[in-house]
Amino acid sequence: MSKTIQPEANMGATCCNGSDSYAATIVEASEKTIVVQMDLATLVSGSEQSCDAVYKFDRNPSRERVTYTLRKNGRWHIKGQPMGVGSFILVGTRQHLIDPDR
Repeated sequence: MSKTIQPEANMGATCCNGSDSYAATIVEASEKTIVVQMDLATLVSGSEQSCDAVYKFDRNPSRERVTYTLRKNGRWHIKGQPMGVGSFILVGTRQHLIDPDR
């Protein structure tokens, strides 16, 4: 298993779901469990259809809280889902990308 970043409350995260990525904030953290809420991503420059988009991210406390658990493959998966199925979280970075080809 590769070394993972130790998550902390208020740390940024990215929810990866297929070819799309959504910025999120970790609202609770322990060694093997994190709870996240999706952020509000506002385009400030560039284009959503290209790689030059720049976003401003804001907490969105009204969003649903989703629990992820650290798995033996080193990734954070939604609690209760099998490893490798559905979305996973990258800890320590916020990214927003919607695949225009889907």
